[in-house]
Amino acid sequence: MSRRNSIIDAYGTVERKIRSTMDELSKLWDDIDMADAMRVNRVDKAFTHIVSLCDDMLAGEQEMVMNLKNTIRENTRTVQKYRSELEMPPFTTPPGIKENSVALMRHMKTEIERLESEFNARHEKQRELVEKIEKLKVRLDSNFEFNHPIDSLFPRKENDKYEDECEKMGELLSERFTVIEHLQSEMKGWSRICNAISESARDNQVLQDLLTSNIDSESFVFSKSNVDLYGAFHAEMKPIYESWLEEMEFRWLEKYGEIADLWDKCMIPEHERIFAARFEPGRHNEQHIIEMEKECNRLRLKYEACKAILDIVEHWKSYWNEKLDIENRRKQANYYKNTNSCEEYDENHQNEPLLINGMTPNEYVESIKEEHKRELKFELQLKKEERTRIQSPQPSEKSLKRPIPRFRTPKSAKTEPSAKRIHFEPVLPTCFSPVTSEQVSFITPVRRPQVGPKTSSPKSSYTPSRTATPLHERVMTPSSMTSSASKRPLSRRNL
Repeated sequence: MSRRNSIIDAYGTVERKIRSTMDELSKLWDDIDMADAMRVNRVDKAFTHIVSLCDDMLAGEQEMVMNLKNTIRENTRTVQKYRSELEMPPFTTPPGIKENSVALMRHMKTEIERLESEFNARHEKQRELVEKIEKLKVRLDSNFEFNHPIDSLFPRKENDKYEDECEKMGELLSERFTVIEHLQSEMKGWSRICNAISESARDNQVLQDLLTSNIDSESFVFSKSNVDLYGAFHAEMKPIYESWLEEMEFRWLEKYGEIADLWDKCMIPEHERIFAARFEPGRHNEQHIIEMEKECNRLRLKYEACKAILDIVEHWKSYWNEKLDIENRRKQANYYKNTNSCEEYDENHQNEPLLINGMTPNEYVESIKEEHKRELKFELQLKKEERTRIQSPQPSEKSLKRPIPRFRTPKSAKTEPSAKRIHFEPVLPTCFSPVTSEQVSFITPVRRPQVGPKTSSPKSSYTPSRTATPLHERVMTPSSMTSSASKRPLSRRNL
């Protein structure tokens, strides 16, 4: 109602404007006393323009309405087409919108934009899917064909089926690529390290092409026939390679055993032992075995030249390792207190006690330890006495003849002061051996050295030992330590 009132108001305004304009024109014409014929002529021309303007306005609006209806019909067909290809229900006019109205045209325009966007997205995905399947067909040499035109949008079910087929083809391509890559890499490695296989590859052009083909290239075809061809050549080469590998491993182990023995004999450090314990086909070849042979010859010559020294060092190392092992075992908490075996024996044999030399095992062990302590104490006492015992006088090899002076002089008659004379013990302590129970011999001086000037005889090269019996041969029983000799003063104390 408001829209109608506004149109009526606009019409009234125009009408009033025309009337006021005619009134103004009449006044102007009256001022100049214009004739009625001229006035009618001028008014007719003005009204003609007004009528023409109204006719143009009506024609334009009629054309606009017709175009609007045509646009709505075309948009309706477009919407129905999009919805049909997108598998949507047919379009219906929304409630509240009149047929052939401007609002309907605007709604149709919005609907077309939405459907077109969705259609283009699905069409782009379909295009990518078709391109991917076509490439896979070429790579796999497949005879797959589409059941629908690729220019139109695929139905959803068919599109899902094509996507599954594309995924299967991709998995098949990946599987064949892995198989061919593995077979090709193995055969390349075999031909590189095995002379027999490399010679066979040079004589066979097909095999040479298979080994030199770039499987990463887009032009390489992973057909079933190519996979079978690679597998056939691989099966043919494998026995040759395994035979060669078995021979090389045997030679390597044999040579390594020899060089490892020479390493140990020559005491070669670990960082200089450059050869591995096992043969590795990817790293080792015939040249490495030749180098091992040269190293064996060098070490063999070295060992022959240094055998005496190396054997002594090896003998020392064995005892040293034994010493370290004993020290490590002594560090254990239960090394000296392992009584589990005795306790188990006592539980199982209560009426049969185990005795060693009339003692239990624990008592026997303690007695041996005490005996060892006494022996150490006795040896220490011997060393102390040896350091304080004076060297026994020995007969001199020099001539004992002395010229008899014809007369005595104060100088020749001078004797040693009594304070400097050596006191000789008449009896030495009796010592017995703890092993043989025989008396240990100690040489005692038999005569006193003569006092007087020495002759001019040349010095003898003989130097008497400090004691007649070496220290390591003096073995005494612990009982002799408590003899009367320990209470007597030693000879050096009487000097």
